[in-house]
Amino acid sequence: MRNSETGKLPIESLLALILFGVFSCCIAFVLLAGVRIYDGVLSRDAASSRERTCVQYLSTRVRQASGEVSVSSFGDTDALVIAEAVEGETYVTRIYCYDGWLYELFGAEAEDFFPADGERILELSAMELTETDRMLSAKLTMPDGRRIDWIHTVGRAGA
Repeated sequence: MRNSETGKLPIESLLALILFGVFSCCIAFVLLAGVRIYDGVLSRDAASSRERTCVQYLSTRVRQASGEVSVSSFGDTDALVIAEAVEGETYVTRIYCYDGWLYELFGAEAEDFFPADGERILELSAMELTETDRMLSAKLTMPDGRRIDWIHTVGRAGA
């Protein structure tokens, strides 16, 4: 492709190389923009999934409770307490937020437990629980700072 007389590339070859370079840069910019959009979608979907999982976990635990469901303090935090009788002894499941995590702890009601004794369920920054006549409500703070309000009615035996 060299001009045999001067030993230089013709102008057409130079323009083709420049056009190829511009095209390559455009492809790179489009790919980088796509990666940023994809990362944003993944991040948003992961946060949404954490929120749904937390709300569904609490709702399912309350819905499946065969005994009394109440709110009490546990350590320095609020705990959702689900009581049930097993072979004549009362056992409780405590669900609470501690050290940036939602925990669950199952044990005999008479035993002394500490918040660190529970099982980590999922990341949760804070959980404020309140209980009224037949209603439980929680203000959940997710790790990214988003707040979710959760409300659930509670049926009681004989009510």
